[in-house]
Amino acid sequence: MEIKEYYEEIRRTKARLSKELLAGKHAAQPEPEVVTDQYGDSEKVPTGVYLTSVRNRQAGTQAGHVCLATPDNAAERIVEATHRVATEEEIAASLERQAQQRRFHEEQDLKFDTRSRQFRVKLPE
Repeated sequence: MEIKEYYEEIRRTKARLSKELLAGKHAAQPEPEVVTDQYGDSEKVPTGVYLTSVRNRQAGTQAGHVCLATPDNAAERIVEATHRVATEEEIAASLERQAQQRRFHEEQDLKFDTRSRQFRVKLPE
């Protein structure tokens, strides 16, 4: 694929993704934001796309990792065949895993704080 074809494919993929996101075809996507240009015209712009990585030996990616990407970055990753648009189940599982990790780390922080308050240091005179 030549460089011109590569960037044309990225532009087509980004346009398709933006249309699908604004039409609500992808569940659990972040809400689009309203952007006003210098002329006062407003339009809704998608803020992010959830992607799932695909195993790709050349790029060194493993399968199954879910991430949130901008539409520009998402289109690039899809064209490069390292990621695909995530399903609703994959997004829900990833968000639940992140919530569990957040709760675990918060609990660890609380334990650390209570332990640090218990110790008193006596300095030699």
